[in-house]
Amino acid sequence: MYGTASEHSVLYNYQLSGAKDVYMSAIQSETPYFQENPPAPTPFTTQNGDPQFTGNAGKGINMAWGLRVVDSQNVLIMGTGLYSFFDNYAQECVPANNCQQNMIDVEGSINNVNIFGMTTKAAVNMISTTGYTVGGTTVNSLSVKNDDNTNNFGSTVALWAPK
Repeated sequence: MYGTASEHSVLYNYQLSGAKDVYMSAIQSETPYFQENPPAPTPFTTQNGDPQFTGNAGKGINMAWGLRVVDSQNVLIMGTGLYSFFDNYAQECVPANNCQQNMIDVEGSINNVNIFGMTTKAAVNMISTTGYTVGGTTVNSLSVKNDDNTNNFGSTVALWAPK
């Protein structure tokens, strides 16, 4: 996938689930402007493989993911722009970089997943995990924080490669 954009989907904009040998470059997304009113997954019912939204509404938790990588191997992502500019059509959250809690989800059994040049905007956690296994080791939770990686426009990490 080269130079793609996926925007305003209710559950997620990109999802790799059970994927193998994937290359993505210059991917871009914006999460829905209306969320959390209504919160995700409304108006849809989640299916097997969809993210679960169990947080309290109004906390920026029940909002679409920019990217999910689930049970996948040999994934190379070169350059992301995953943005959140609104919370219920309001932009007061942009200067504080807290329009939503999470932007990228990595979970399940992964092997050789690398993200170079990852930029997010206004998500408290650039990457959040709900548990993943790599090399036989399980990591139950991990987050890469926006505030630890802020630059001029968004927050950027040169390389994320769990080992």
